[in-house]
Amino acid sequence: MKDLSKDVTQELSPRLRVDQVAKRHIYKSFGISQPFHRSMNIFESFPDTPVKFLKNVFEALQLYDLVDLLDRQKKPQPVRSLRPALPLQEIEKMRKTTDPRPTTYHSNVAALIITYEKDHFSDGVERFFKGLSSESDVTVIEWKAQADRPLSRFEEQDETKVRWKKQEIQNEMEANETAVSGVIERWIHSQGDFSLFAVFATARNWWDAIIQKVMKRLASGIPAKIKFVTGVSVPISFSETLVVSRPPLDYNRFERLILDILNKRWQTIDLISMMEECKRLMHLFSYFERLSITDRLSSRPRFKKEEDLTDCA
Repeated sequence: MKDLSKDVTQELSPRLRVDQVAKRHIYKSFGISQPFHRSMNIFESFPDTPVKFLKNVFEALQLYDLVDLLDRQKKPQPVRSLRPALPLQEIEKMRKTTDPRPTTYHSNVAALIITYEKDHFSDGVERFFKGLSSESDVTVIEWKAQADRPLSRFEEQDETKVRWKKQEIQNEMEANETAVSGVIERWIHSQGDFSLFAVFATARNWWDAIIQKVMKRLASGIPAKIKFVTGVSVPISFSETLVVSRPPLDYNRFERLILDILNKRWQTIDLISMMEECKRLMHLFSYFERLSITDRLSSRPRFKKEEDLTDCA
């Protein structure tokens, strides 16, 4: 019935509304002895009912005016459908033609997750990369942020407390930057153990300055290997980097999407395609929640479990 034109359904409803006996007979014919609501519209409630069933019931009840109404729908309708104009093999080649970069496979990954505290996202990312290879190096840095507590209006009048607060923030920034930089330096010295380096930063705009420094050091220390960064709020561009700049508002949804797509798609598509899917889905939730993807990779990275890579070799 969902294929009936709106004109037909709009005309059927009022006809049945004025003939309650016919309406009850129709309901009973379909096993509805007592409609669950007087204003129930069977066309809306059961849209997948074949029209021929409805017509057969109308004919049995001798409701021929309703039969005639349904027959209006039998007028030839223009066929408006799409069919592939190319063989599927040719369609598969289209992307390769526009993006001829080779595919590379990765299992041993060095990943850094910067967050306030370990949570579902950080645990999920760690499980994902450790699932590819037990040799993957996943580090979670819990950003010390006690200085986030704002001063009260009364404390703001106290110059000593204000200076102390500024110094506390500065000390925390330096401590956190030292921790993050230490991970990057460790990666640089053991870069031969990994083929892909990933940095996930969550939620705070003022982390961007540190991430910029981190990426600059990572790009200079490991120029030829793939770097994947997500969570910053502004694009970063270095050679062999894929950067996904997070949306300005909904961090949690962004993180859930990335983790979900990594888990669902890693066996079928490359990392760039996964992030493009994330961008499409994020835009679906909100017109304003747009992701920015900066791609300066010379290959399209895909993930494979370590044992599968060994078998291929």
